[in-house]
Order: sequence, then structure tokens, then C-alpha cells
Amino acid sequence: MIFKFAWRGRNLYRLARFSLLRKSYLAFILSLFSLFLPGVSYAEGLVNGGFVTGAISTSGEEDSYTFTGDANQYVMLHAVETDDTAFRPRISLYAPDGSYLTYGQGTQVAEINSFRLPQSGTYTVLVEDWSSGGAATGDYELHFASAPDANEHGSLANGGLVTETISVGDVDSYTLSVEAGQFVTIHAVDIDDTAFRPRIWLYAPDGSYLTYGQGTQVGKILNFQVPQTGTYTVLVEDWSSGGAATGNYELHFASAPDANEHGALIQGVAKTETITMGDLDSYTFEASAGSLVDLSLKDVNDTALRPIFYLYGPTGDYLTYRTGNEEAVLEGYQVGTTGTHTVVISDSSSGGASTGDYQILLGLEGGTSNSAPVAEAGAPISVAKGEVVDLDGSGSVDTDGAPQPLTYAWEIAVVPEGSQITTNDLSSTDQATTSFMPDVGGVYVASLSVSDGELEDTDTVTITVENQAPVASVGSDQQVLVGQTVTLDGSGSSDGDMDPLDYSWTLESAPSGSSVTDLTNADTPVASFTPDVAGLYGVSLVVSDGEAASQPASITITASETNVGPTAVIDAPASVYLGDVVPLNGGDSFDPDAGPDSLTFEWTLQSVPADSDLTAVDIAGRLTQAAFFTPDAAGSYVVQLTVSDGDAIGSTTAEIQVGISNQAPIADAGSDQSAIVGDTVSLDGSGSSDPDNGPLGLTYQWSFVFIPAGSALVQGDIMLSNSELASFMPDVPGSYVLELEVFDGEMSATDSVTITVEGEAGPMACDMNGDGKVDISDIYAIMSLARTAATGPDDPADWNDDGVINVLDARGCVLQCDVPGCGS
Repeated sequence: MIFKFAWRGRNLYRLARFSLLRKSYLAFILSLFSLFLPGVSYAEGLVNGGFVTGAISTSGEEDSYTFTGDANQYVMLHAVETDDTAFRPRISLYAPDGSYLTYGQGTQVAEINSFRLPQSGTYTVLVEDWSSGGAATGDYELHFASAPDANEHGSLANGGLVTETISVGDVDSYTLSVEAGQFVTIHAVDIDDTAFRPRIWLYAPDGSYLTYGQGTQVGKILNFQVPQTGTYTVLVEDWSSGGAATGNYELHFASAPDANEHGALIQGVAKTETITMGDLDSYTFEASAGSLVDLSLKDVNDTALRPIFYLYGPTGDYLTYRTGNEEAVLEGYQVGTTGTHTVVISDSSSGGASTGDYQILLGLEGGTSNSAPVAEAGAPISVAKGEVVDLDGSGSVDTDGAPQPLTYAWEIAVVPEGSQITTNDLSSTDQATTSFMPDVGGVYVASLSVSDGELEDTDTVTITVENQAPVASVGSDQQVLVGQTVTLDGSGSSDGDMDPLDYSWTLESAPSGSSVTDLTNADTPVASFTPDVAGLYGVSLVVSDGEAASQPASITITASETNVGPTAVIDAPASVYLGDVVPLNGGDSFDPDAGPDSLTFEWTLQSVPADSDLTAVDIAGRLTQAAFFTPDAAGSYVVQLTVSDGDAIGSTTAEIQVGISNQAPIADAGSDQSAIVGDTVSLDGSGSSDPDNGPLGLTYQWSFVFIPAGSALVQGDIMLSNSELASFMPDVPGSYVLELEVFDGEMSATDSVTITVEGEAGPMACDMNGDGKVDISDIYAIMSLARTAATGPDDPADWNDDGVINVLDARGCVLQCDVPGCGS
């Protein structure tokens, strides 16, 4: 055999290997190590499906562990450095005959994964540090799992899921029971999108390794046919680089013929459900030999989901599958056996991590005998007393929908002691849903029977009605003077069911020499007593709602011969922005013995920032319970409150941090404008500003708020709409309202501008040659047209718009002429 031996030299344990011929030598050497060498410890056996903790506490130390295994079993060992030290774990595995088998090492996690044992007997595991020099120390966990006995988290539910967490180097174990020839599908899903990469291993009932699946986010073992009947072992671990990632995961399991998460499919009735990441959904339907099956599985929202379904026969035998980018379709598939068929649905996209809603539809052709309906009275219900219980049997199904539609019959089968509820108290008895109001706390059982006119089925649901125990409240401890009446107030006690309360006050203790034994009005919400000597008086209150009593609530009253000083309490914000008003409230200050005088208040500033000029006189209301001040500089302000009862004082301080807040920008869209259709309208937001120029530079966004009827303009017709200067070209007359939004990276502001647009202008009156002015040439042109009809309402020669060109038009145009010589 090969064995490691350690001895101390130059502050290290140096390692050498020796070959021992007999197993007994190993035990002898190990005993020597544990007796004489501080660098080696001989530890306890490992826990299958769990872990042990240990520590490499001295340089060169080796820890040893044992476990018992059978030949051909597979084991998994992970050693995990748990304190983020320089310690680098290495694990070495030795056979029962002492021979060296294998090792694993890592920066944080050392792994021996799915190793096949060659012999039956007791194996030895050594843990050591393999860092440079081998002198590092640290704490570690040693995880161990071996099929078929590892079962840390219990049995997997067919058609369901479990949620668990992988810690650093963790190995989680589960079991599942199936029969030889069945097909199993297992998905492990990283549900938080962390660095954790799930890997799942599957082992047979005899411990032999079968297969594994791993993925970036979803690890899959798909449609795997198991070779034996019995209990299988599933291991889950992280396979990321270094094996040190952690995360939460879901483990999904489905196997025909028992998977049926979402119940029976009904011919011609579409069902809609959701595939979450790595999900496995399952359904069943009844079909007789020779029936033709149509199945359609469709992604209803056009997501990245790539639907796939597997079809299994009544004995769990695999029949066929279909997949598609958006829809998986099976048409006219002839089944060979009568009975319950199973459909398992998942995502087949790359990585298997897509999600989405889907719709599944079943079609059947061919005769089948009447299938019995299945009653579903719902999951167990828990409510508080006083809440209505809603019963829902709509999950009941009749797979063939024949020979008649389902009928429902609800009954109250069991009620708790003292209840007067009967079936007659149900809101209805022949509908899919019904309700009732429980009258006392306890357990009720409702029964639902469904019938298709020929066959029937019954299911029950348990309803637990919880009476909420009341809560007693007696307020805070009190300090009083001897001879002063103590008022005990329990009116703050409550009952979640709003039941009336009974009160019971008890004097639990009194100081030596006191003659006080009873409380006044001890069965009411408010009781009292008068202490006769100095000391501590203990009082408790229990309230009851008639069904349950509260836990006792206790109060201590301290009676003193002399005045007890007041306590100052400040209620003020911990932080504000510069410019904000800082409210100060001392209303929670108190005087335990309420005397000799009423409390007085005084506020002062104990310290202010270096740039502040504030003093105590700047505190408004500084001699009152509630005061305030306005900071004049950023930084820390320490406020002191002193309260006095006329004889003693109490004081306290509070620190308020004053910061500088971002100020909103100011939008300026410019002045309102007038324009002509077809003109380019310039928009100018350069008047916008940001008082504190931050946190980012201003950005601009112009948009139409209103356009006139008939306009075809859209936001894209604003040129440079995200710039300080923009423009647009109006297409019809009317009012255009545009809004400018400015944004400083945190806050925004808006302003609007109105553009009033008129139609295109006609030709200028009297300007016959269209040169933009009226001169002698225009007058001559008008005279040449005398006694002729105007060409229309825009004829420039028709100055008086009477439809005729004559001398009156010429004279009028002379008045328009601004060039000398027009009147000659």
C-alpha cells in the first residue's frame, strides 16, 4: 500500500510516501501518528449525504477520515476552504487494502467526482494543504455522497419540484423511485442567474453510475430509460470553474405513468399554462387501443420558448415526441394500448432556459369506454375566524365529457366541537364553487362528489379555522413617587378576530413592607393602585377572547421617595438637503414621576459645520417642545435638547447630516410665433438652464402637443428634435403647440410654445410685375387694362376689388406707390 508520512523540519511537515505490504501496518502507523506526531489527526467517519467540519491548524497537518463502501459503488468527495484564507485543500483517497486511488485539489474546492470504488470495505480520506510551501492553515468542510444511501433532502415528487441552495462545494442528494423500463426527466435550474452552474448525476439502486446532465443555467437528464426497479440517487453540485459558485436552484422531476402536475386533458378543450425556467409540466389523458391522437402545443406569446412534448403509454413506455420553433404538432398518431397516457412538456431552446405561456389541445378519434370523472375539492385551506371559506371544485374533470356534463354535490362532512354549521349553511351545494362562514375555530371537512350521469368520484378538503389569540398590551414601565396613584392602561390590547376581550390584572410582586395586595378595577381595561413604600412593583395583564388567552404582558413600576429626573428624547431626521427645514420634536421626552413641575424644553446647537454661522438663537421655538431651524451650510449639525422638571434635568443629542440636493432644470421653449404655411419655423430652447449644472449636462426633446385638423405632421417631422435648436414646416393653417423637455440626468422640466400659422399670402396689390414694389411701370400696366374685367379675387390690378379694372384702380395704386413720379 501507499501511505503519506509527515515529519517536522524547518517549521514544515515534509511528506514522503512509503509502500506498506499489509493493511495492519496502516492501522499501526496511523496510531503512531495520532500519538506522537502533532501534524496528523485521525478523525471520525464521514456522513453520507452530509458533511463534516475540520481545521488544518498547524503547518503540514493532515486530517484523516473513513467511510465504508462496496465494490463498484460511486462516491463524490468535496473539500471546501470556508474562511477565504491561503489554505488550498487537497483530498487523497485510499482503498481498504491501503492502496492509493486518486486525489483532488483546488484553490477553494477540491473535488473527487463520481469515482468508482474497486473494493468493498473501509476507505480512508486524507485532507491537507497544497499551497506553495504547504504551510497554510484554515477551516474546511468535507462533503461526502455515495449511492445508493445518500439522501440529504429526501424523495423527489413525480411531476413536482423542490427548491434548495448550493453553498460553496456543496453536494445535495435526493432519491426517486421508479420501475425498470420507465423514462425519467430531471432538470436542475439556477433560479437567480448567478455564477452557479448546475450539474446533476443519476445512480441506479445498486449504486452504479448511469448518466449526468449539466448546463449554464439548466442542467438536464432528458427522457432517460432506467434499467432497474428501485430507489435511484440524484446528486446536485456546481460545475463552474473552480467549483466554488453558489446559488438557489429548483430540481424538477417527471416520469410516466405517474406524473400529472396539471391534471387531465379534455378532448377539444385547450389548456393554457406557463413554462418557467427549466420547468417540466405534465398532463394525462385517457385513450383506447386504436385511437388516433392529435396534440398541438403552441407558444402563445411568440417568445423564445421552443415547445417540446414527450408522449408515454399507460405503462410508462415511451411512444414519441414533437417539437417546433413556435408549435409542436402530432397528428393522427395511433396508440396501441388502452389506458392513461402521459404528456411531459418543457422548453427545447438552446440552453433550455426560455420561458413563456403555452396552449395545449388534445384531439381523439376512435371509440372509448366511459371514463370516470375525477373530483378535485381543492388544496387544504387555512383561514382566520371571521373569514369566509371559498370552496372550489372547478378542478374536477371528466376526460371524455360523457355521457352527461358533470354535476356537483357539496356537503359539510366534519365540524369542530361547538360548531352549528351544516350543509345548509353552504351558499350552494350543486355548483362548482361554494362558500360558508365558520362559526368557531377548529377543523372542518367538506366533501365534493362529481358525476357524469353514470360514474362518480368523491374528494374532500380540510379547512382549518384558526382563532387568533389576543395580544395584551400594558405600555411602558413607570416611575412614580410613593403615595402617587399608578394608572395601568391595557386598552391597547387587541384581538385579530375582533372578539370582545376579558381583562385580568395581577399584582405579581411588591417590595418588602408593602401592604398593597390588590388592584382596583382588576377586571377592566384600566386598573390602578397606590404604592405605599419605595421599591419595585410587578404587574401583569392577561386578556382572553373566550377561546384563547394571551401571553401575559408585564410592567414594572418603580416607586421612589425622591424626585426622579426626566429623560430627553429627540425626534429629528437623520439627514436633509441644504435649504430644507429641519423639524425638531421632543414630545417623546418624559418624566417618570411627573413632577415636581411640568417639563420645560431648551434646544441648542452643540456643533455646526465650519461654514455655518448658525447659533442657538437661530432655532425657532427653541424653548418649546417642537422647534425647527434651516441649515445654512452642508455638513453635520449636532442638536442638544435639555428638559427640566423644575428640580432635575435630562439631556440628549442628535446628529443631522445636511447634503446638497440636485436642483431641477428650467425649460424655456422660446416666445410664441406666427408663420405662413410652407415656411420653416425655428424652435429655440437655448434659454433653458440648470441652476446647479448637474448631475449631467442638459438634454433636449421637442415634441408636438397639438396640431391643427388636417395636418399630417408627426414627431419625426421635427428636425433635430433632440437638440437645443430644432425646426419644422407647417402644412396647414392653424395653431401648433410644441413642448420642450429638458433633463439633467435626474430631474426634468417642460415648457411649451404656440406657433400660429396662416395660409400662403396672395400677390401684392398693384404690383403688376411682381418685383415687390409699386412704381410707375405698374401704374402704366393697370391703365392699359382699363375697362376690362378682373381675372379673379387676387388680381393685383383690381385695387378696389369691384371686379372691373378702371381709373379708380389706377388712382388707388398711385396712393400705394412709394417711388417718385407715380402721379405724373
